[in-house]
Amino acid sequence: MKILRILRAGPLSTLQDLGRGGYGQYGVPTAGAMDPWALQIGNLLVGNPRNSPGLEMTIQGIKAQILSRTVLTITGGTGVYTLNGQSVENWRTFPVEPGDVLDIGVITEGCRAYLIASGGLDVNMILGSGSTYLPASLGGMNGRALVREDILSAVPKSTPQKRPITRFLVPELVPHYPDVCTLRVVPGLHEELFSRETLDLFYSTLYVVTPQSNRMGYRLQGRALNLAKGAALISDAVVFGVVQVPPDGQPIILAADHQTTGGYPVIGVVASVDFSSLAQLRPGQSVRFRSIDLEEAQSLRREQERLLSTLALA
Repeated sequence: MKILRILRAGPLSTLQDLGRGGYGQYGVPTAGAMDPWALQIGNLLVGNPRNSPGLEMTIQGIKAQILSRTVLTITGGTGVYTLNGQSVENWRTFPVEPGDVLDIGVITEGCRAYLIASGGLDVNMILGSGSTYLPASLGGMNGRALVREDILSAVPKSTPQKRPITRFLVPELVPHYPDVCTLRVVPGLHEELFSRETLDLFYSTLYVVTPQSNRMGYRLQGRALNLAKGAALISDAVVFGVVQVPPDGQPIILAADHQTTGGYPVIGVVASVDFSSLAQLRPGQSVRFRSIDLEEAQSLRREQERLLSTLALA
């Protein structure tokens, strides 16, 4: 079922689900939504499975003509979003009719917004996922970002509602994205290569997100970190959230499109519960790190999963 004709594609709009996990040993990155919380909540709001594909938009969203009656929601970053010139709130469902015009403008709080359609966007599945991985032109809309005149389709539901019920995320669960973000970090594989003074510096420095940041990783600028021990490292597997320290001492946080292996020392790993906060960082914003242990990170992940499971049953 065709639902959208793209009139403006935005700087970077790609189709994403939760990624194609399990293929890292073959050199295939997971990719997937930068903000998995926003994607999953959006799917739950419109009654989709949590892993259904949605549209991830960066800095500015799409403008589109509606082609079929359906129900949509916008999650993630906040901005000026309108339907036929009337304001549309994010984290809330809204019905659309053929001929309507949806304009998801500049994202003013956060960096990424997600457009989710009832039934989920219809994409070709590759290795169990519809996610776009741009470096290899894999998945999504022929492996690329959206362009003007693209047509998006959704999977029609077997029993569509004649009068869709408006659903919304309760205000206390709606995330906010401050200019200064604190990310919780567990010790990394190579923490012992850094002195106590350098580790203290890492956890006390306010780093700035540079314009060289993207879906592959965030390059930060701040006080340089130095290795206490010289070591020739062998490349090892890396994951979303790994904080690497290259020779210039400026940390890099790997994100959804990260490579599958890396040879820079890993000083820490961002807890998965904070991936949403990481995804919403814009160039020029600041980030600091707070150390937690693995047990706390796992407890936070279980708590988040319980919440998502509860919302799925609501």
